[in-house]
Amino acid sequence: MDIKDVSNESKYIDYLKQLQGAAERAARRKGQASDENTIATTLVPAPYPPCIVSANDLEAIMISDMRLETHHRGKKIMLRVLTPPDRMTAVMAIVEDEKGIAVLLQLYHQPEESIVPATEILSPNMVCILKEPFFKCVTDGTYSLRVDHPGDIIWMDGADDRIPSHWRPSMVILGENSSDIRKQGKGAVQSKKWAEALRLYSSAIQAGQNVQER
Repeated sequence: MDIKDVSNESKYIDYLKQLQGAAERAARRKGQASDENTIATTLVPAPYPPCIVSANDLEAIMISDMRLETHHRGKKIMLRVLTPPDRMTAVMAIVEDEKGIAVLLQLYHQPEESIVPATEILSPNMVCILKEPFFKCVTDGTYSLRVDHPGDIIWMDGADDRIPSHWRPSMVILGENSSDIRKQGKGAVQSKKWAEALRLYSSAIQAGQNVQER
């Protein structure tokens, strides 16, 4: 990615001074007890319909070609998860497109943490196709891809030919075969970790070398 030198632009200098001031104020409060409460907030967009078009009939778009506060109808984007997830109002992680441009991905209307942990929804190296992506500003002024309809995102396994070769992970968990992974899945079922069990059994099927293992 190209880097632009903004060290002499006043608007960025002022912003950096604000950040420096906030860091200095935080340092002065080290060790103090907090008497304030925080609340999670989110900006609710105007209602919009889900994408009902097949991914095969959508045209590819990159993050650099998107426009803010826009639903890119008739478009799709392939994304790879780069970071572990965080959960606030949405389940979030940093993703990149095929050109290596990174942005925040926000998945709303996901199961609660006690039902499906955020780490089972998003984890590094997962690859997806996002249909008709909604590119918007978030409350802190940065940008994100917001997903309100779970059906607008298609997760792909490592055998999917649509995944670029440099993104395609190994089909087999290192040092483990289908039987080993299946045993882990059984353990997850016994612990009532249903999302983990689903992921492991799916991986066991992918790792199978014959009909019996699949």
